Amino acid sequence: GPIRVLLLGALEPAKGSLVLEALIKLNQAAGNPFEFHFLGNLHGDFEPEQWGGVAHGAYQRSELPQLMQEIAPSFGMICSVCAETFSYTLSEYWAAGLPVLVSDIGAPKERVEATGAGWVLDHCDPEAWFQRMQDIAGDAAGYDACREKVIALQQQSESAMVAAYGDLYTKLLKG
Repeated sequence: GPIRVLLLGALEPAKGSLVLEALIKLNQAAGNPFEFHFLGNLHGDFEPEQWGGVAHGAYQRSELPQLMQEIAPSFGMICSVCAETFSYTLSEYWAAGLPVLVSDIGAPKERVEATGAGWVLDHCDPEAWFQRMQDIAGDAAGYDACREKVIALQQQSESAMVAAYGDLYTKLLKG
């Protein structure tokens, strides 16, 4: 079946809804190799269902793991056209074990480049983005290698993360 792609959050033009519309139309023209799922509010005239997207609506944070398990995506996606900060959405994708396709601007780009746990794509070129998605989908070994990097990010326990933050703060305070 089609490869499932998940998009989280409130989607509007700054968050890439126009890029997504172009991607979904390209996907439809290519015979729907991908299935785009949307969890969150959609704004304005963005109606992905008219091109084969699946809108699940708003969700509560506590529902997210179960919803993600039910959708069973292969990828998460952040296609913002404006630079974003840290991006808890990226953290949510990684916590669920998903490699992520991100725009080539802002903190998500920097985090993906630092970890290798996803792919950075051109936020100004939906056709190049879609082609790269198809390339990734056709490279099972590359996908598996990326997913291993996501799994490595998950290996750190909460207590280990707290200890690492404590060490960092102590180091910074001591100068």
